[in-house]
Order: sequence, then C-alpha cells, then structure tokens
Amino acid sequence: MFMKSRPDRSCTVFVRRGLVCTGLACLLLAHPCFADDWDPPAPNPAKPVNYIEWINKRFGEGIKANAATVYLQCYTNLEPFDSKWNAILTGQPVDDPALSDWLAKNRRALFRFRAAAGMRRCFFRLGFGEELLSPDQREPPSDERMESSLFFIPLPYLSLHRAAVKGLVAQGFQEHRKGRPRRLASNCLAALRSAHHLAARNPWAIQHLVAVACARLAYAGLLSGLASADDPAAMAAEFAPRLSSNDPELPTLVTVIRIEELIAVDQVQRVFVPVPDGAPGEFTSHIGPLRTYLEATGADVDNKLVLTIANQLAALGFEETTKAARTTFDQIGKWCMAPYHRVMGEADALERSLKDQQNLLVRVFSGSITRLRAVDELNRTVRRGTHLVFYLYAHKAKNGEFPEKLDELQMPNLHRLRVDPFSGKDLVYRKTADGFTLYSVGGNQKDDGGKHSTDWKDEGDYVIWPIQEER
Repeated sequence: MFMKSRPDRSCTVFVRRGLVCTGLACLLLAHPCFADDWDPPAPNPAKPVNYIEWINKRFGEGIKANAATVYLQCYTNLEPFDSKWNAILTGQPVDDPALSDWLAKNRRALFRFRAAAGMRRCFFRLGFGEELLSPDQREPPSDERMESSLFFIPLPYLSLHRAAVKGLVAQGFQEHRKGRPRRLASNCLAALRSAHHLAARNPWAIQHLVAVACARLAYAGLLSGLASADDPAAMAAEFAPRLSSNDPELPTLVTVIRIEELIAVDQVQRVFVPVPDGAPGEFTSHIGPLRTYLEATGADVDNKLVLTIANQLAALGFEETTKAARTTFDQIGKWCMAPYHRVMGEADALERSLKDQQNLLVRVFSGSITRLRAVDELNRTVRRGTHLVFYLYAHKAKNGEFPEKLDELQMPNLHRLRVDPFSGKDLVYRKTADGFTLYSVGGNQKDDGGKHSTDWKDEGDYVIWPIQEER
C-alpha cells in the first residue's frame, strides 16, 4: 500500500505510509548479504527498543555540516504553488503569471535549496522538521506503546522538498526560454544532488520514492534542455562530466529493506506485551497497540479483524510470529538482491505468496515491494540513458559525428551505464541519418523496434531518445 498525501502545505508523510510494513521481522538483521556493522538491538516486548534513537545515531554519526539544516531554511519559507505544474515541467512555452509570481516570492527559498544541494553530507534525522507540522499532526498515537514507534514518525518535509525541485526545474525552463540554457542544466543537477541527499543516509521506502520522483524530474529537464539547445553537442560536452560527478546511482533497495524490516520489528515488539504474572519472556498480543497500528495503515479495521489477528498472534506467540516473518522476508530479500531482468517475471508469484500468508499480521504488513522495485528500476534505466545521451552528444562535439556503437564512447562507468536493467543487455542504440535512437526494451523484455509505449511494463519499448511526447 502506498502513501496517502494530505493536501495542506505541511503534508505529513509517515515513515511507514509508503509500504505498509514491507518488512516484518528479524531476517535482515543478520542477513549475510548486509554489511557487518548493521547491528540493531534485538526487539524486546518487555521493554521496547527505541529504534528512533538508534537510527539517528547510526546514520547521523560523524556529520558536522549537515545539509538538512539548510534545506529546512528553504522548507520553512517555501510558499505553496496553487496552479498546475504539468505543462510547466515538460518545457512547453507556457506563459503562466502565477508561476512567475511564485518564483519571485520563493527566490530566496530556492537559493537556500541550491545551497543545501551543493553540500556534501545530509541526514534527515527522525523527528526532523517538527516545526513544519500543524498542531493536530503533532498529536501522539492513541496508544502509549506506539509513542516512540518508527511507524508514527512524520516526514513533513518530503512534499516541500519535491515542490522545491519542481520550482527549480520550472525556473530553469523559464531561464532557458530567455536564452540562458545553462541555468536549466545547473538547476537539474542541483535537483539530482538533492535526490541523493534524500536517499543516501535516509533509506526509508517513501523517502526513496520521493528521491526517485525528484531524479526523474531532473532527467526530464536535462533531456528537454538538450533537445532544444541551439548547439546540443557543445552543451553536452560542457555538462556531461558534471552529470557524471553529481549523479552516482541511488542506493539499492537492499538498504531500504533493512529499514523497512526494522520498522516492522518495532511494531511487533509493541503489539506483543508480557503476560501478567507469566514467566520471563512469555508474551501475548495486546489489542490496544494492534488496533492503533492497523488503523494507521489505512486498512479497513473492525473489531472482528482486530480480535481475529490478536487471537492468532496469542496462539502463535512472539517467537513463531517472528519465524513466520523470517520465511516471508527470505523470499523478499532474495528477490530484491537478484538482477531484475532475471526475476521480474516472478513478481506476480511473489505478490500472491505474500497475500496468501497464513499469519494475518504478516499479510497486513506485506506491501507491494514489487511495485517499488519496478519504479526504482525504471529510474535506473532513465538515469543510465540520460548519461549516455549526454556522452553521445559530447562524442559528436569532439569527433563531428555520433559513434557507430556504444563501445566508442569514452565516459566513466560505461560498462554499467550501457546495461538495460530490463534485459541485462545493452540499451538499444541505433545511429540514424539525423541523430540516434536510444531505448530500453521495457517490461516485456523484447525489442519492439523502438516503438515507445507508456505502458512499458507489458508492451512496447521505453524510448529515452529522441524525447517522446508521452513518458
């Protein structure tokens, strides 16, 4: 289940409003594929671990000049944009007085955003941006056991961050139409750096999705600016090295899953409580925190559902619930770590197996990891294609023509950037009489001759260049 956004300017996205607990238990705490220093404390229903403090220390350690504090100066001063962004962000020559007025009002805020994007390190600690919340959004969960829960940590800055990225790209297009194309490219590079700030040390699923959305806006702006430049080859020669240095690949979903499972572990330790007068380590389910959690997920909750899950959990116990979750996340972990072109055909079967879980709590917690990965892999495809397009034009600037094959390109990480995540082979490149075509074979893993389809998952190709009217 994916997030539900609130319409007001302090739109509050919660850590777990992205995938309703994609991860549940301790599998990934000791997964051999993860770094040795990933060592969160074991969950304890008798005295729930405060994972908020642990995460803030784990990811925030060693950061002195934190870009998040500068971003906050932008967020707190950013005015809402009441018009529509769609045409503006495609580079269409829209004369929108509302946009010009908005950019004038937010000039200082966008300046602070660019300054933050230029900084080296960034960590949005859990609890960051509380001043952006309205009073009703600061109310604690109804059950006290959930008060320090990872699930209920708001991320109020995400909608403002994305709005600022849209503003940067729109400002760039305005400058481009005034004959200053370099501002568009520079603003898009700043947007890409900000996307990396969101994702690098802050691997929450919903934050990763917002980072991907910001990156996609930046790639679209870069390609549109190149397509409409008076001398695209010269522009590419100037900006291709800057693109390489400012846009490494976003972290993989393996890091995201670490956090997702920890969020879920946190919920499990709060749903179970010690048995009154029971032996040490004897736990049972508690209706109060269970109901609070289920209601927060957006699920259709009634007394029957709560009692059914509570009784099942009481019968299974804390250890057995954890064991059931291990099995589930062994599936998810292996699927996410395998090359996408090899396992994308297994996505539907994986989704069905998650929905068929006998443990009702595991079933509620299991979100659409396959959808998240599809979005993530498409962004990787567009990123790689954008880099290739710039270096193909840079090659023309140096040699007077486009190369016959991708092998002729001189660029960093060509061996990785040329690979189509959907096929495991090269992105399709064809030199043409008036330029070139570059595309991914898309979800059907079949070369359809460069026939672009917005339904790239099932039919047609995903054409990166030349730019398509519908993306």
